[in-house]
Amino acid sequence: KATRVWFWMNQGFLLLACLLLAGSLAGFTPLAKGTVLLVSLAFSFPLYRATDAGQLDHFLLLLLTLIMYLWRNHWKKTAGAVIAFAALVKVVPGFLGVWLLWKREWSAFGMAVTIGLTLILLPGTLFGLTPYFDYIPIALEMGYGSSTWAEQGNAFYVDPGNIGFPALIYRFFQDNPRTEALLH
Repeated sequence: KATRVWFWMNQGFLLLACLLLAGSLAGFTPLAKGTVLLVSLAFSFPLYRATDAGQLDHFLLLLLTLIMYLWRNHWKKTAGAVIAFAALVKVVPGFLGVWLLWKREWSAFGMAVTIGLTLILLPGTLFGLTPYFDYIPIALEMGYGSSTWAEQGNAFYVDPGNIGFPALIYRFFQDNPRTEALLH
């Protein structure tokens, strides 16, 4: 049942992302928009893996297209907030924060930092630090580049661009059979 729910949630995320992307392709004919969307979907191995292995790629695609939609419609602070949330899901959207600095978009960057810190610190203040500490043995057991989905026969490959921020910190300091720590 959980697999079915996950599958249909991902299809919903993908549909919403496609609708946002289509709305952001101003100046394209309907045929060109459809072609861009179909080619993007047909040749996207990460989207296949997202459905196959329970990854967050559909959700991440939705967040990235939402950021683009918000930015194009001049809701830059809101886009900054979504950038912060997306960066907590995976590292790659966090590089949009660097882009905000480079473009000197101070209000959007300030919102991203504020929301990011709030999302990190608020659960600890509300529920205490015990859940954080309880997660450490689980994270150490999993190691970097593996997943609880591996129990279901899915193979995972170490891809530094496809990790969340906590995994990036872990990657800096921990060796595992497939990688070496960046800071040792």
